[in-house]
Amino acid sequence: MKCRPSLDGGRCDRCTRKSLTCVFEKHKRGRKPGVRLARPSSSAFHNTSEPVDRISLSRDEFEDRPDEASSAQPDSRLWSEGLQPSRLLNDGAMNGSFSLQNILSAIKSSSSRAEAGPDKTPVEADLVLDDDPIQHGIVNMAIARSLFESFMNKLNPFINQFDPVLHTFAYIRRRSPFLMSSILAAAAKAFNPSLHLDLRAHTETLMARSFSKGVKSIEAVQAIMVSTYWKEPDDSRAWLSIGYAIRICFELGWHNLGTDAFNGPNSQTELERREVRSMERTWLVLFVYDRSISLQMGKPWMIDQTALIESVASWHKHDLAVPSNDVLLCAFVSLRLVGTRTIDYFNLHRQPRSRNILSAIQTTPRLLNRDIDHWQKDWLALFDGMDYVEPCHRFLVRFYGTHLRLVSSSVPLFICLDAGDTEGTTARQAIWACFTTATEMLALVADSEISHLLYFAQDSIHVMTAYAAVLLIKLLLSLPPYLSENFEETSMTAIQIAAESFAKQGAPPKNGCALQANFLKNVVKEYEKAKDAVKGLPSAGQRPQLATPTRLIRAAEAQTPSGLTQDGPIALRDSGIVEPDRNHQQNHPSQARVGDHIFTDDETWEALFAQAGFSINEETFLQEPMNDNI
Repeated sequence: MKCRPSLDGGRCDRCTRKSLTCVFEKHKRGRKPGVRLARPSSSAFHNTSEPVDRISLSRDEFEDRPDEASSAQPDSRLWSEGLQPSRLLNDGAMNGSFSLQNILSAIKSSSSRAEAGPDKTPVEADLVLDDDPIQHGIVNMAIARSLFESFMNKLNPFINQFDPVLHTFAYIRRRSPFLMSSILAAAAKAFNPSLHLDLRAHTETLMARSFSKGVKSIEAVQAIMVSTYWKEPDDSRAWLSIGYAIRICFELGWHNLGTDAFNGPNSQTELERREVRSMERTWLVLFVYDRSISLQMGKPWMIDQTALIESVASWHKHDLAVPSNDVLLCAFVSLRLVGTRTIDYFNLHRQPRSRNILSAIQTTPRLLNRDIDHWQKDWLALFDGMDYVEPCHRFLVRFYGTHLRLVSSSVPLFICLDAGDTEGTTARQAIWACFTTATEMLALVADSEISHLLYFAQDSIHVMTAYAAVLLIKLLLSLPPYLSENFEETSMTAIQIAAESFAKQGAPPKNGCALQANFLKNVVKEYEKAKDAVKGLPSAGQRPQLATPTRLIRAAEAQTPSGLTQDGPIALRDSGIVEPDRNHQQNHPSQARVGDHIFTDDETWEALFAQAGFSINEETFLQEPMNDNI
């Protein structure tokens, strides 16, 4: 017990009461001046035979010990972090601020990536309060709140990007004017078109400023993503915008999400835990978006499988998971992992023809379709066991699964028709698979139980629907009449019913539903015109002989610099896949004309569908079709 000096300078009360000598001692904390602590040996950290009972230590002794451990920490971590530049450069340079000034800075940042929790994510401080769309006078508070609520209730279930508990109106408005403007612009396009142009222009201004200042935050990423879901009809920047958003995430270290390198402290508040979930959710949505665009456009993806993506089977079971939304997101991630094999399959058919190609086009679609069937069955069963499911989520599982089936089935179709083969078993199976799958997609959007929600669907739904219609038209115009007439009536009926379903939405002219309805109606008219234009062509019996599978192999030999291996054609002949035909004149596959149109002639199809109101190269709708008579 220490003596406490009295105000009059005499003995303290305790010493006076007990007749003790009163000796006042100053507080002794830390070490004495000039005393240097000896560095503890490595055995002091690893000797388990002498456990330390921290409870028996005094407060002063206990508080001194962390200093000793921290003094040894730099040496113990020096080599464990490796010699890669990302481990040796300044922490600030590698944590979202990769600049020459930070790289050459002699001061090591004290904050590590593990300490940079969600509450320390850089907020867009450069975007001042005046950038808030409400303060800017673009929209008043009441309408802004109404648009925000409509977005969360009607649009967010399609994109699964936000947690309604975390992402409240006040939270987003405080965090990012850019994100708030992007959300309000998307909502205004659907619910208040008169405000859309001004909000969209304001969002574009903030996006340009965010890019020029190099803003890196979760809100900036989310704002960019929202701006791509419901674009203007002529906006083809989704590929570039999503690529930029992914780069921001790389700088923020999100590729380490789900690993010990990114884990924060175990004791987090619910707000902090939800913010971590928000980062993870955004990363998963980006993964789905990245793989989807890669599949549609035939371009490389940016996000590889990470620890978080590999744990997606259980991510939706978290106690803070958003019901239904997070389940659908995990379903989409799983589907894109299945779809990775489809992308590899695409790359296979782009390679010079080889002896493996015929075997691949026979087996790969069947295996992919089996995986997709299992995927759809499992996730729909999971929805069946839930108390509440968003109305659009079962439809989205069926629609996206059917679309992936159509894409995988189109590869053998392309290869067979490119070779002029419509008689083989593989060709017939591919034709039938594409026809049934495309009409199934159109039937899904025409279903009365879901059609009333199409008004809120993001652009990718419309692009996939247009893809199904385009493929049907190309099939009907490319196949010989004796084949196409079997599919014509069903295909035209499916397209017309889908067009009526979109037209019933009563959408504004620039809305995806209005553009889709016009395109589907116009493409039927263009099909009838194309049929009338070829009535005077020679009959099928008078046309040049078509290319055969044998000619496909011969063309491959001519196109491949090194040719096939010596046993390549022999192995194919022995297997019964092709028959020897050495004396027949070789035709180039690109010259194969199966029906009235060449299936692989992109220029012809681009002109035809542009007249109907859709660019198959840019995958965007045209507000005014090229043909003024339509």
